[in-house]
Amino acid sequence: SPPPPPPPPPPPAPTVTLRGLWRARSSLEDFVSSYFMFHGLDPTNPVDVFAHLPALAFTEAFIYQLDDANEEVVAPAPAPTPRSKSQGGSKATSYPVAAAQPRVKESEEESEEEE
Repeated sequence: SPPPPPPPPPPPAPTVTLRGLWRARSSLEDFVSSYFMFHGLDPTNPVDVFAHLPALAFTEAFIYQLDDANEEVVAPAPAPTPRSKSQGGSKATSYPVAAAQPRVKESEEESEEEE
């Protein structure tokens, strides 16, 4: 008799996170208020907004989720711990030197506060 068929694959993981949706809110608001008029849509009309909201929300949330994944890949190493003399350090406590990472601005408000 042939072997039993393999079990079905597990259900797919969610493709958009709640964090991605949360981060997409302000971008969606800006997009609707800035670009709907160019397509003959009224940003104050719920019918126009909700007709396109699923696709816009998914796309924007997915972009933020990809951004989070990229930041995890290039995230700096954990904070170094001091090395004592018994661990090969000098007379004084020494710290390993890490390469400086550029700071990425999270929002326009943050860049305005710095100016």
